[in-house]
Amino acid sequence: MRVRCAARLASLKAFLLALVLCCGVALAQVKTDLSSIEIRNAWSDYRIGGAGTVEVFLELFHYASEGDRLIAVSTPLALKASLVTVEAVNGQRIESVVPNISIPPESGRLEFSKLGHFIRLQEFEIPLTMGTRFLLTLEFERAGRITVEVENRFHPPGLGERIIEQLNQAEP
Repeated sequence: MRVRCAARLASLKAFLLALVLCCGVALAQVKTDLSSIEIRNAWSDYRIGGAGTVEVFLELFHYASEGDRLIAVSTPLALKASLVTVEAVNGQRIESVVPNISIPPESGRLEFSKLGHFIRLQEFEIPLTMGTRFLLTLEFERAGRITVEVENRFHPPGLGERIIEQLNQAEP
């Protein structure tokens, strides 16, 4: 009787874990109450042929009175993941792999883009095609781990809507 109960309990735990992994983290926006960190619009730049290197961009919102640091990123699809900072030096764009990215206290919106910070993923287990979605885990010093869904696409989410909005505002 105990063996059957233990087996059923193990099956139930496995089912619940699968349910959480499949459904619970499939949101593109995640917020943690303890850290006041919110991630929105995570996307990676599509490269023809599913190139071995992809850059991930996102919007990070931080409202806590204490700063935090992004100390690691990972995904099951890539063997290498790194944090990159971009600086302009004498008119040149200089990329540096950094051990962490500081998140100032009450910084509001911090955009990860080609002109600041971004995440570089390399050596993919499978080629990424247009529209591929994958999970990315960001590890913060204080906030802990936050997992988001990233979509591989040509342009950032909402770009089409922003262009149409600007065109409509430009019309007399």
